[in-house]
Amino acid sequence: MIPKNSYISNELTTGSKEAMRARLEQQALADEPKPQVTVSNVKRYVTAEMSLQLYGPVSDAEFNKRADQCRSCDQRFDSKELADPIGFCRGCGCGVSARSKLSIKLTMPEASCPKDRWQKAPGKHTKLKDRVKSWVLKRLIG
Repeated sequence: MIPKNSYISNELTTGSKEAMRARLEQQALADEPKPQVTVSNVKRYVTAEMSLQLYGPVSDAEFNKRADQCRSCDQRFDSKELADPIGFCRGCGCGVSARSKLSIKLTMPEASCPKDRWQKAPGKHTKLKDRVKSWVLKRLIG
């Protein structure tokens, strides 16, 4: 006869499967990388965000090239906290947040891969006229 493990049988018989599931989910979230706030990371983030506003997103071809590189990288992971079709990067130090989704970061012209898989690329609005038009349209629409 196999000795009965009282802890496990208590967990299962008291109907606390939900509690066990919640603990496992919390453990999974704890395993996700946390943001590393350094001067260098903040500077890179602000530069990348500004490039998106100033020059617009990278071309669709460049975005797809970057996404393919990220999908094949060992630093990429899927978050339990936030869903993203491409995922998140462990190597950049951004952690898990709405703006650190790879589907957003890959659109930023001044963003680059921490493992040098892809580099900075021009945005769609390279001319001043295009940038002003884009800015005006954003203000009118959104």
